[in-house]
Parts: sequence; C-alpha cells; structure tokens
Amino acid sequence: MMSDVFNRCLIRIEDAVLTLGGQGLSQYGLPQPIRTEEVLGNRNHLRETSYDTNALAQFVSNNENLLTDEQSAIYRQVLERIKSSTGQVFFLDAPGCTGKTFLINLFLAKIRSDHGIALAVASSGIAATLLNGGKTAYAAFKLPLNLIYAETPLCNISKQSNMA
Repeated sequence: MMSDVFNRCLIRIEDAVLTLGGQGLSQYGLPQPIRTEEVLGNRNHLRETSYDTNALAQFVSNNENLLTDEQSAIYRQVLERIKSSTGQVFFLDAPGCTGKTFLINLFLAKIRSDHGIALAVASSGIAATLLNGGKTAYAAFKLPLNLIYAETPLCNISKQSNMA
C-alpha cells in the first residue's frame, strides 16, 4: 500500500508535469498516484486559499505604481467589476512586451491578498509557468486532448464535485 506522503508527492509531481503539458506519471514509468475526490477537492481548495496574503499585499503595494496609465485604467475597471460580483469574463489582448503577464500577475496577487480565489489558466505550458500559480487549461479543467476524435468533447468535472 502506498503511504500518504508518497502519494501526495506523486500527485504534486504529476500536477507539475500536467501543468507543463505532459502526461500522467504512468507514461513515464512511475506509479500512478491515488486520487480520490475528497483528497483532490480539499487539496485544490487548500492550495487556492493558502497563499501568503501579507507577501502578496506587499507585492501589490510595490507594483501598482509601476503600471502604465493604460494598464492602470484596465486594472481599476477589472477590479471594480470583480468587486461587484456580477460574474464577468475578461479578455486581455495586446502586442508582445506590453506588460500583459505583469498585469495578470498583479490581478492574481491583488485578489489572493484579499483572501479571494483567482485561478490562473493558460493555453500552453510555457504561458502557465509565467503566471503565479498557473496551470494549463487542460490540467485545470480536465479537457480531453483528443477533441477532434471525441464524440462528445466535455470536461470531466461534475457539477457536484469538489473540483467544480
């Protein structure tokens, strides 16, 4: 039987590999971790609520004044809409080297420093590594990799699960 500590280590390793766009550990000759809904749900929630809020608040304080005027306007508008709790989707599109990653990481830090939950999801492993606490969409939402061949391409997350 696998020890709890060993299993948790395997889960963390596999999560890191999946975040970077890899496959499950069994594909690399390692034991597959045991993932139960209870362990996963509690672990996911714990991870998202265990940030050092003091360090994040300091990061926000040190970096808010570094925003350009345009970034600052976007920052204020998005935070106002988040505080209104109206359920919004935001799309940030700009040319390379304009500070998108900096702005997104500042959003993440601000929300988390206020004890909120902010999920950083990116389309690729490289983009996910640039976001604090980032994951690929595949790993975060359990997306099927074979969308072209799937008869019903759906995320494998039920509404009643801890993951949801």
